Amino acid sequence: STHAADLPAPIAHWKLDDDGREARDSVGTHHGTIHGAVSHEGKLGKARLFDRAKGDYVAIPYSPDFELSTFTVSAWVWLTKEPTFSGIVGTRTGGEFSFDMKVNADKVHGDIGDGTRWIETAVNFYKVDVGSNGQGGDLDIKRWYLITFVIDNPKQECRLYLDADRKKTIPFKGDPRLMRPSQTLTIGNTGANEHMDGIIDDVRIWKDALSD
Repeated sequence: STHAADLPAPIAHWKLDDDGREARDSVGTHHGTIHGAVSHEGKLGKARLFDRAKGDYVAIPYSPDFELSTFTVSAWVWLTKEPTFSGIVGTRTGGEFSFDMKVNADKVHGDIGDGTRWIETAVNFYKVDVGSNGQGGDLDIKRWYLITFVIDNPKQECRLYLDADRKKTIPFKGDPRLMRPSQTLTIGNTGANEHMDGIIDDVRIWKDALSD
């Protein structure tokens, strides 16, 4: 298994430990603005608690280095209510056809697009997708999960992980984009008004397709 020391450095890492309304990127300059989402005990230090009814989210402006076709996104998530369309991360604000990662009632779900159309809208793993440790994509409330999506453009596949255990490999055809100009990256919302009821901590983005 890969140890943390062997990982490439992410290009963005929001620890969400911040006081105040700024969500600082601890490895770069992709600082965001916190809208609602009160400070809360996290998996690692502090985190942010998102309330769907209040429309809480964190907004990070477009950056050219987020125009990636190969990337990895990970976040720690603790659901406070049964999920519906509970957005973790997305870039769909101002343009539908990019990327999102969320927890639905029966699955962990994502979408990838090329900026003008969807490439794959069933980037999913379900209850039956238990990988090697027996836990599928039907998530319980009130416990921590590490959710990681790898979008590997050279291999034309998405690799989906829960607690670092690969659950599903999903092929695609096309050239995905994490983000396009004029879009906003959001945490706690996909950008399509799909807000989280839960706690999110330590959101990271790599420009690499991380291995198992």
